[in-house]
Amino acid sequence: MAQRLDDAYVQVTYSGDETLEELRRTVPDLLIIDDSLPGTGAETVVRWVRTTPRLAHVPVVYTLDPGERRPEEPLLERLVEQLRIDQILLHPVDRGELTRHAVALMGNGRVRAADAGSLVVQTQPDAILSAAWERFRDGIFGWIATLEQATIAALEGRLDPELRRKAEREAHKVATSVGKFGFPEGSRLAAEIEQAFAGASGVSPARAARVSEQISALRRELARTPGGSDGGANPLLLVVGADARFTARLGAEAARRGVRVAAAEDHAAARDALERENPAVLVLDLVVAEQAEEAYPFLAEVAARVPRVPVLVVAKRSSLVDRVRVSRLCGGTVLQKPASASRVLETALQAARQSRAAEFRVLAVDDDDATLELLRTLLEPHHIRLATLGNPLRFWDVLERANPDLLVLSLEMPHLNGIELCRVVRSDGRWRQLPVVFLTPHSEPETVFRVFAAGADDFVVKPIVGPELVARITSRLQRAQAHSDVTETDGLTGLAPRHRAREALLQMIRLADRQGVPVCLALLDVDGLLDINRRHGHEAGDEVLRHVGELLLANFRAEDVIARWSGDEFLVGMYGTTAEDGARKVEQLVEALRSHTFLGSRMRFTARLSAGTAEFPRDGGDLPSLCQVADLALNQAKSAGRRRGAPVTVPLPVPR
Repeated sequence: MAQRLDDAYVQVTYSGDETLEELRRTVPDLLIIDDSLPGTGAETVVRWVRTTPRLAHVPVVYTLDPGERRPEEPLLERLVEQLRIDQILLHPVDRGELTRHAVALMGNGRVRAADAGSLVVQTQPDAILSAAWERFRDGIFGWIATLEQATIAALEGRLDPELRRKAEREAHKVATSVGKFGFPEGSRLAAEIEQAFAGASGVSPARAARVSEQISALRRELARTPGGSDGGANPLLLVVGADARFTARLGAEAARRGVRVAAAEDHAAARDALERENPAVLVLDLVVAEQAEEAYPFLAEVAARVPRVPVLVVAKRSSLVDRVRVSRLCGGTVLQKPASASRVLETALQAARQSRAAEFRVLAVDDDDATLELLRTLLEPHHIRLATLGNPLRFWDVLERANPDLLVLSLEMPHLNGIELCRVVRSDGRWRQLPVVFLTPHSEPETVFRVFAAGADDFVVKPIVGPELVARITSRLQRAQAHSDVTETDGLTGLAPRHRAREALLQMIRLADRQGVPVCLALLDVDGLLDINRRHGHEAGDEVLRHVGELLLANFRAEDVIARWSGDEFLVGMYGTTAEDGARKVEQLVEALRSHTFLGSRMRFTARLSAGTAEFPRDGGDLPSLCQVADLALNQAKSAGRRRGAPVTVPLPVPR
């Protein structure tokens, strides 16, 4: 801390009693205290601080080691509510995070709106913005009323400290809320008003007059309607390849049921429609498709979309082979012609209802209620069921109940921030593979490093375009689902077996081809496994394989395909990653294994990995080609290792 805080004097104590003695002599700008402090306990020390008038205002950072247990909710709430802890950090404490919180707390006690930024959602559907704004409008104007009350008091020279602090807090709430509803100018005005009330010396009458003008401008800005048109809430059927008469009959029947119908002549038009719309069901007429062999590849594309679009195929014939093929490609239903418009409509709506029952689950954690509500309005139209949490101290209980497919974390939250939550998630075996997306107001390299170092899969920078947020989240869900489809695991390593991983890799390559992104394929081999088994026993060899599996799961992302490819060979497929970036990740894992010592039957030993990488589409357009290139690179790496003569085993005395 002393090295990182050049202008601060850092006093270190080593027990609770020593800490109390030091606090009786001085008033620090910040107290950092660890839960495992020997002697007088940390909670006792903080309770004494909070009941001592000259120390009561001192900000406190509390470091906590939950050990093998999760941080218990009652403990966290007691620390915040009874002891007024300003920030909780969990072991192992990240030094950068500790320094950052120390600087913030020793400054003005918190990060101001100008630093924290705001979530500005642009180009949102007007109906979504209007509905969300109506729910929060009265509360926001209530905050503005407090600002007006404080301004009048300042003009009359009777603004007391309590009302000034309340006005500062309410202005901060307005600044961080109204931008979400399409009022960036309102967010700017509120941030300036917050700064006016931030000074401990008060607000002069001249400054109060300026604030009064800003509040009037803020009210005029918020009097606008955030949106106008209604995009339509009725479900949509996208009909592909059907003749005009059948489409017209289906449209007339659908109108009586409050359902919209859109027609696409061919697969190209259907792809364009899918980019613009989110249909409840896709109805494919195989009359046209039987003349062009694009039908089944098109169904595979539809099946890979997020959110999933239920498919109803109408065909002249519906043999068992046709039904099985459609079911395998997209899980769709097949109707044989002739089929009435009413039957097609009823079957399509039934498929839509079944699809809604299998929607994705996302948990969003943010202390701003307006952000959570806006996330709901953005995600739920895409068949994503959102659970929300405003108090990060209750995270574990809500995580267990929600059982999400993806986690959204706000970077900046009081008491326990997103970085700490993400680090604990990644340390828990059950949730280690859960995709995590951060909402952050900053995009500078330091922030990007912080979120990825904590274990994040992606981040979205504020201010943000709403469709971008939806696209990022749905893309992560899609790739995580492709990974979760690899349900079988190898009993020794906990990884996917070859045949299941191959399916996920083929799907990953198809998706990468459509989106124009690379895929890195890495093959890894345990050098000399037979020699390890012979010299140290098969249990020792199994322990090496088991440890490699643990390293792979801990060091790669949730959507990566990780498999035991053969007896001593492993494979990793990394979406959106070049061969160079993939090689750097693999090298970190190779070094981690090299530094680990195993216990054999008679001595300790170390093991070594060789690795080779290939990149799609640079090194091949299909899985066999990529595997061949990666295997060639792997063999070259193994040959180079043998020439260097690096030891596979290192004899060490086994402690008794």
